[in-house]
Amino acid sequence: MQNECQLCQKSQNLQDIHVTTGSGSFSGNVTVCGECQNAMNDLEKSDEYFRLLEGAIYVPDEATQILSYRLLERLREQGWAAQILESLYIEPEVLAWAKDAPKEGAASAQTTVDAHGTPLQTGDTVTLIKDLEVKGAGFTAKRGTIVKNIRLTDDAKYIEGKINGSTIVLVAAYMKKSV
Repeated sequence: MQNECQLCQKSQNLQDIHVTTGSGSFSGNVTVCGECQNAMNDLEKSDEYFRLLEGAIYVPDEATQILSYRLLERLREQGWAAQILESLYIEPEVLAWAKDAPKEGAASAQTTVDAHGTPLQTGDTVTLIKDLEVKGAGFTAKRGTIVKNIRLTDDAKYIEGKINGSTIVLVAAYMKKSV
């Protein structure tokens, strides 16, 4: 992991995200700060934030170029992003990798994070930060409830865990990673 975000050069709440191609011909990591990660998780609300990609796409790191390209493609409807893409020059091989996105596209770069932006992984233990009514199970999971051995889902917004013997889907934003 780098000591600063490869997109914006900030050094707080750093985490690595994995970037790969659909064919498996490229695999690498990009170190991003919590602010960039949160913006990637809610791209529609963060389109202006990513004007910084104009510089990041030229960072001499292939994984950063691929991630930047994929984010710009997702923001193409914004005039500024389309202009960057039209005037862009990166190595043909890197461009081919950027276009060879896994089936879920740039969303594969999303990481499941808790309420404080801390990345979550399968097997982690989390604590609920608010009471949650569990629909269909007839109980309310109380704030402070510990959920051990969570599983990540295909959607970065949700995790699975057991509470009161029932496996349920929980919103990651209502969790805090336990140390």
